Amino acid sequence: MYDTYKALTKITKINVSPEGIIEVSVTYQDKNLAANLANGFIEELDKFNTETRMTMGKRYRIFLEKRVNQTAKDLAATEDSLKKFQEKHRTVVLDEEMKSVIGIIAKLKGEQVLREIQKGAWAGANDENNPYIQNLNQQIKAIERQLSAIEFGHQNKSNLEFGAGFSMPLSQLPKVAMELARLTRDFRVQEAIYELLTQSFEQAKLMELRDTPTVQILDMASPPEKKSWPKRSLIVIFTFVLSLAFSILLAFILEYNEDVKQNPDRHTEFITFRSQLRSDFSRIKNYLRPRPHT
Repeated sequence: MYDTYKALTKITKINVSPEGIIEVSVTYQDKNLAANLANGFIEELDKFNTETRMTMGKRYRIFLEKRVNQTAKDLAATEDSLKKFQEKHRTVVLDEEMKSVIGIIAKLKGEQVLREIQKGAWAGANDENNPYIQNLNQQIKAIERQLSAIEFGHQNKSNLEFGAGFSMPLSQLPKVAMELARLTRDFRVQEAIYELLTQSFEQAKLMELRDTPTVQILDMASPPEKKSWPKRSLIVIFTFVLSLAFSILLAFILEYNEDVKQNPDRHTEFITFRSQLRSDFSRIKNYLRPRPHT
């Protein structure tokens, strides 16, 4: 893999313009493979952006999707429990005041759960110094105080209001009425949560589509019609220069050899050196020649 990486790096050139345009070029002897490699870089970048890179929108969508599925199961369970209770006690409806109380509880509980989900889906949910997290915590505590006041009443007896201003907190209702109110409340709460989560889930899907980075291909790589390297003009010029230099050198060698033959007295040192060189070469050749074993 390391050798493959080195070879790929050697034939690949990637430039990024100030405008954010990425240019990929691959130079290789196989033009079709070069085009496939260049397109492969772009395909992998787009795959990384769309499948691997976890954006805020995608995290939020996945988080909400799990909660929507779980809330749907809880809603079905509470609906079934309420139906069985009504069939057992022949109780179908609550009075208007209690319906209003339960409606407010369901709305508040749905808002509370939604903010807890927003807090859990936030990347820095553990950072209590985050202003966004602090704001959510304050909203959650305010909702909890309102829910507590509705269900149990104010601890300050001088305050004549119970919760949102109703005549009796839920904890002081008769047993059967309280059980019916509790089941109705649980059903309405789950219903409100499911409705809010479904709306938020659709918004998260839109957010994910908007937030996911994609690659817009301006020009697909295609096999070139002509070679980019080596250039034929450079090959011709280099071959001509090399042939000219070799011809001149060969001419000097032949002329010098002819002069040695015609005037051996002027080249005695060269002739002696050449003879000695031939003699040494013959001795080395005889030494390296394999000998039969005796």
